[in-house]
Amino acid sequence: MSKLISALSIFLSCPVFSADWPFYRGPNRDGTSSEKLSLREGPPKKVWSNKVGKGNSSVTLASGRLYTSCSGRTDNLVCLDTKTGERIWSQTFKTWHGDSTPAVADGRVYILASHEISIIHCFDAEKGTPLWSRELSASLQDRTWGHSGSPCIWKDRVFFNVGQGVALRSIDGQVIWEHKGFSGMATPIVFTWRERPTVAFFSGDQLIARDAENGSELWSIPWKTTRGVNACDPVIFDDKIFLCSDYGLGRALYDISGDQPKELWSFGKGCGHAYASGFHKDGELYGFMPGGFSRFNLKTGEPEWSDGDGISALLIGDKLLRLGETGELSISEFSRNPPTGVRREQIIEQSTRNVPAYSDGCLYVRNEQGTVCCFLISD
Repeated sequence: MSKLISALSIFLSCPVFSADWPFYRGPNRDGTSSEKLSLREGPPKKVWSNKVGKGNSSVTLASGRLYTSCSGRTDNLVCLDTKTGERIWSQTFKTWHGDSTPAVADGRVYILASHEISIIHCFDAEKGTPLWSRELSASLQDRTWGHSGSPCIWKDRVFFNVGQGVALRSIDGQVIWEHKGFSGMATPIVFTWRERPTVAFFSGDQLIARDAENGSELWSIPWKTTRGVNACDPVIFDDKIFLCSDYGLGRALYDISGDQPKELWSFGKGCGHAYASGFHKDGELYGFMPGGFSRFNLKTGEPEWSDGDGISALLIGDKLLRLGETGELSISEFSRNPPTGVRREQIIEQSTRNVPAYSDGCLYVRNEQGTVCCFLISD
């Protein structure tokens, strides 16, 4: 039996209902969902649209409410009704960027604010009432675009990609452990390594695996990009870890079954993507490179095929959804082969770099200028 298991099983202590999308990249935190999607006839139907502040935050969905973060001087965390799009509440705090996606669990919503230092905020998810906030140490090197990693909730704690990894107690924000260093931009990923709960932080210059309980470093992979733009979430599967970036590096696969990671293959500058994360499904690895969405050969790392649609991807049941940077939605049947019979529709205008969210037949999309839309795509 593999020593490494999927990240999903380790989150069973945090219940997620089928209609919820409470974390960045979905209930499994990996861009995939088992929820069935039966496409409706005709183009996606716009149910509602509303305007929030600017930013590249995605949206999360829980108990009939949508949450997203924004830059600017006011309304930095906004809660909307998922059925109508009407604003329920908003909160204002200091932040330079609206790029970190909120996370929701147990009636609380958590958000990472990026300023001179990072500040974590926790609010009552229903009423928006502030519950606690916690200042963290500043990054030891400059963050050109601040912090964009989402909170990662596990058991009684929340992990943040600040410094070289931070764990706070979810109920009151008390520091459980904290490591100073060069902050990254990806979301922490929890998995099991050698039968111990482990959390991976893609920091500004390396991937660090830490014991999830005590924060001790287990191993690391050097990964130094210009400006520290390590923004793609690591993909961890079958005793392997896939890393992807741009800004001077590309993509690589490592064997992590031993004491230290062993590189299996790597492709350098211009062979990865700056911020679009991939996923693993049915023994195959999918991700983004300059040629578009691709399936990579696990033995060689070469693309088996590449398709130009999209800069973000979701796998909902047996449907592959990809959203382009200019707001074009592509939907196709999912298989290991190149997408065929692709349905394309322009659904939102202006720059759209974040990942959509899906729940109960509806796709929720937000652009960089702050327009949030709900589209019915499933019967």
